[in-house]
Amino acid sequence: MALHPPSWGEGWARGEKRSKIQKGVTRWLAALLAAGPVPALDVVEKGTEAGFSHQSLLRAKYRLDARSTRVGRRFVWSLPGLPDQPELPRRRG
Repeated sequence: MALHPPSWGEGWARGEKRSKIQKGVTRWLAALLAAGPVPALDVVEKGTEAGFSHQSLLRAKYRLDARSTRVGRRFVWSLPGLPDQPELPRRRG
């Protein structure tokens, strides 16, 4: 049995679905970071709980032009143009 690539229509449907997912994760990340910087580990943890892959979160971070800043021994993600918070609550656990 020979394998054939999907037709243009099938590939387009998958691309459309992927685009909707990417827009969803980008909106989710923008809402999370809107209040200010969030520890990177918390972003990944909450994103995974919401059903997003780590790679999808990184793509969304890139699309939002969000930045990673080292605060102490941790990294925080923040949106451009928002003030940095020099101290964040300690992570328990």
